[in-house]
Amino acid sequence: MKEKAQLEAQVEKLKKINTRTHSRTTSDLRRVAASPRAAAAPPSGPGGEDNHQTPRADAALLPVDEKDIEDDQVTRLVEANGQLEAKLANSEQAVNDLSKELAAVKKQAEAQRHEYMRLLRQKEDLENELEDVQVLLGKPKQT
Repeated sequence: MKEKAQLEAQVEKLKKINTRTHSRTTSDLRRVAASPRAAAAPPSGPGGEDNHQTPRADAALLPVDEKDIEDDQVTRLVEANGQLEAKLANSEQAVNDLSKELAAVKKQAEAQRHEYMRLLRQKEDLENELEDVQVLLGKPKQT
């Protein structure tokens, strides 16, 4: 029960991190797309691939380091988002597995409780029968 609560808390934490990372990645991608460099990019061909192999005209305007840093940041954010989504999926699977295990254990405990109660009733019935037989035979009651 404690493990399930911990896993659920971890899943919620990962969902929050994933949401923050996704919104950051999305806003970074929007910012990059809205930049003058992206606006000056040649149009994509049919199917989304670029038909031009030449660098963009405004690439010369940005220092190489800034462009590389920006690209690296976006790449890292996308990779981090993918890793967090995978971790979230694993945590959700673990929660589902533990929930199933917990249900099975509860079911087993309920069955054991019913069997124990049945055995207690059977014991009482047998003790009553023994007492009746002893009375019929005239033997004193055993305590």
